[in-house]
Amino acid sequence: MNTKDFTKYKPRQNRGLLPFLKRFRVIISVFLCIFTTLFLFIPFLFSPELAMGAMTGSVEANEGEETGEEQPGGEQEAPGETPFGDGLGNESVGTLLYKLGDDNSDIARIQETLMNLGYMDSDEPTTKFGSALEDAVKRIQRTHYLEETGTVDEKLMALLESGTAMPYVIERGNKGNDVLMLQTRLNELGFYQDKNNGYFGVATENAVGMFQAKNELTVNGRADLETRSVLYSPRARYSDDSMQDPNLPLETGTPAQPSPTATRRPDASPTPRETPKPSSTPKPNVTPTPTRTPAITPRPTQGPAPTPAPTPTQPPSANVETFISILTAQLGKPYVWSTEGPDSFDCSGLVYYCLRQAGVRVSRYTAAGYSQVESWGLISRQSDLKRGDLVFFSNSSGYINHVGVYLGYNSYIHASSSAGEVVISSWNNWAVTNFELGRRVF
Repeated sequence: MNTKDFTKYKPRQNRGLLPFLKRFRVIISVFLCIFTTLFLFIPFLFSPELAMGAMTGSVEANEGEETGEEQPGGEQEAPGETPFGDGLGNESVGTLLYKLGDDNSDIARIQETLMNLGYMDSDEPTTKFGSALEDAVKRIQRTHYLEETGTVDEKLMALLESGTAMPYVIERGNKGNDVLMLQTRLNELGFYQDKNNGYFGVATENAVGMFQAKNELTVNGRADLETRSVLYSPRARYSDDSMQDPNLPLETGTPAQPSPTATRRPDASPTPRETPKPSSTPKPNVTPTPTRTPAITPRPTQGPAPTPAPTPTQPPSANVETFISILTAQLGKPYVWSTEGPDSFDCSGLVYYCLRQAGVRVSRYTAAGYSQVESWGLISRQSDLKRGDLVFFSNSSGYINHVGVYLGYNSYIHASSSAGEVVISSWNNWAVTNFELGRRVF
């Protein structure tokens, strides 16, 4: 056997247990690698967003940040749907539907619902999302302890459509013009003695409770619909029974038909004219010498005020025109809830401001409150309306919640929540349908 043949020779290797163990170790190692890989990457297979963030390093968990609900199947939101929040990354559950400036047929339904619940004046609904609607949305969100965004999302829309939304109420913790108006009225009636600051605190709550007790209402310290309907009306009782409303004797204005009106304004003139006639009566103050002095004394008092002189001889149209001229001067001024001028108005605030400017002293009532002033002539038929009459409209629930002034020629002027300003509107189908009654002040 030569060397060459010897090098080709390889002895037969031993096929015992050791080679098998080596192969088994390799298999185990491969299996462990596969298992580890699957264990680490299985979560990413079910969350593509997380996998993408992990690869790019863009997903970082911020402390206290809410990510919101995940869309089924990882679908993206439809165009035009944007989760709303407070602008600080805190997104609410729900999807934004409507906001200030939008125009949609659903907005009219939203307005009508809020009007029926008392969050808006019962004006003719429109399809435009204005500032008055934005404020009304904030009020209902506040009432239901929702985030006051002023926007309508899916959650609020579901609440409005469910029929379970609570009516408008002013309660502890609220602040704004409505609270300021409430405090002013309670102060006028003698129930509230603190500063009118527009915040509903303990003092305001106690004042509301005392008013409710005095007026035999449910005592809960909350200015609900029942409480406000009495508070802003001539039916409201003062804290002291001896107190009288200084505005009530003058609230009658100058009705066109009743005769007592002529005697009400020249109060000074009829008194001295009657005193000289019974000269024979034993009155110590009347002497035969100054019989003419009583007629002279009222003349200088009436001289500075030219209005009493023409009252007995001229119709009250002059006063009506003064009232209307003051109203038309407010055209274009913005509508703001629970304001009474001179820069902004709500519907009852416009009537209040212009009546006082025209010389009629009235208390600050709501539209429903002004409709209850019985000393003003009642107009039940639309065909009997005259220029300068107050016109009252109701919502679908039958509650009077809007007031304007009839101008004649099938038109009326009012502070419109839908238009967002003081406007002149035509006497259209909405006005015909929702008209409740009229009151003649002059």
